[in-house]
Amino acid sequence: MHIYKGGPVLVVSFQAQQVITPSDEDLDYGIGAIWFEWPDIVYGHEGLGIDLDGFCSRRMPIRSGQGPPLFVEVERGRILVRFPPTLAIRLELDELVEIHFQIDDDDFRLLQRTVDFIRENGVESSS
Repeated sequence: MHIYKGGPVLVVSFQAQQVITPSDEDLDYGIGAIWFEWPDIVYGHEGLGIDLDGFCSRRMPIRSGQGPPLFVEVERGRILVRFPPTLAIRLELDELVEIHFQIDDDDFRLLQRTVDFIRENGVESSS
């Protein structure tokens, strides 16, 4: 349970086995996406992709939609993402999702740079 905007909120958590980020060169050109992948008992694996324009997808095109999400917290071993209600429904996720992961320093730098790119380019949701 987390306190978010003044009240307790249940957060669904995933343990990502893989985190893929754009390269520095891709970010320089404004292309790419973040991809988190975790085990799933039905499909074998599941994931969440967020591109630099805020489009989010899970098992596209069945569960996808234009965001963008709000990156609430970005830390060395986890990220907390909030989705607008309509996008959360389309993705079949809760509005607040926490993803844990283990990545090396360079991959974390790229993850942080990608999140910063989305924030700086004004595609992040403020709601």
